[in-house]
Amino acid sequence: SFVLPEAEWDSCEALNFLGGSPIGNSRVKLTNIEDCIKKGYCKDNETPLEVASQQLIKDEINVLHTIGGDDTNTQAATLSKYILEKHGGK
Repeated sequence: SFVLPEAEWDSCEALNFLGGSPIGNSRVKLTNIEDCIKKGYCKDNETPLEVASQQLIKDEINVLHTIGGDDTNTQAATLSKYILEKHGGK
């Protein structure tokens, strides 16, 4: 999870020019385990889908609104299916 402190709100405009997100999740394919390990999103003994699922469950997030193209929607659908199958849809 990421919370941008109010004191930093004035400086977050830089994201408009840099692209991406403050938590570094842009262009992440949760199904590309090797890349996620390389980028530090999960450890060698973890799967990105499980790490993402656990974070969503911990944060009590039950709705994701995607902004992006086909790949974004595909990754969201894959994550949703994983949560349904492995965690009973929590």
